[in-house]
Amino acid sequence: MPVKAIKGIEEFDEAIKTGLAVVDFFATWCGPCKMIKPFLEEKSNSMTHISFFAVDVDENPELCEREEVQAMPTFKFYKNGQVVQTIVGVRKADLEQAIENLK
Repeated sequence: MPVKAIKGIEEFDEAIKTGLAVVDFFATWCGPCKMIKPFLEEKSNSMTHISFFAVDVDENPELCEREEVQAMPTFKFYKNGQVVQTIVGVRKADLEQAIENLK
């Protein structure tokens, strides 16, 4: 399943409401964000029990403020609408472990 772009607070709230979700808060001008994108796409295809989403911080400033995103990329891991982990940066090993642990 591909990484789905989220636009707006309502769409975000609906997306993370139930189940497991990984949200990538990114910026189009962010080099590290571009570097990690293929890894997330690969994971979204292999870990089909988890929903993967991407939020462009420049298009969703209110959502990013509410979710306390201060640097890019920021990855938030949700279970039934609740944040269970946050990772800032592109440490692939940390992301891999967090995705594997999301249950």
